This record gives sequence, structure tokens and C-alpha cells, in this order.
Amino acid sequence: MAKAHERTIEFLVTLNAAADTILVTAVNYYRDDGSLAAATPYALKFTSGAAQTTPSDVLLGELMPPPTRVRFTFAAF
Repeated sequence: MAKAHERTIEFLVTLNAAADTILVTAVNYYRDDGSLAAATPYALKFTSGAAQTTPSDVLLGELMPPPTRVRFTFAAF
């Protein structure tokens, strides 16, 4: 049984070794370990771009409990 208090925010990143870049392609929120295991995230509004030179904010709001875990999921070109 999933623990309701294990909330995860996941950053999907793509690595490009040739260009020495890391690109965040999506930000997902999982309310519990069950939704993480089932790969059923709540996709947070995030605009990914090619080369980002300024910070990008993701607003969680007050209706969403804060995450207890941060996960970085990597994909290579």
C-alpha cells in the first residue's frame, strides 16, 4: 500500500554530451508512491526550451501538498 505522505516532484532532463547541455523537458508531481509506481503523474505547467539562460519557475500553489522527495529522471540524446 502506498504511503500518502510520500509525495514526489520529478524533473525529466535530457543530457547532450556533445553540446555539454542539460535540458529540463518536463516537471511531474506524484501524490503518492502508488501513482509514482503506476507512472500516473500530475504534469505541472512548465515551458521547456532549447537553451535557457534565465530561471524558470514552477508554481505549486497552496492546494498541492509540498513534495517530500525530488527525483531527476535522465534521458540521453
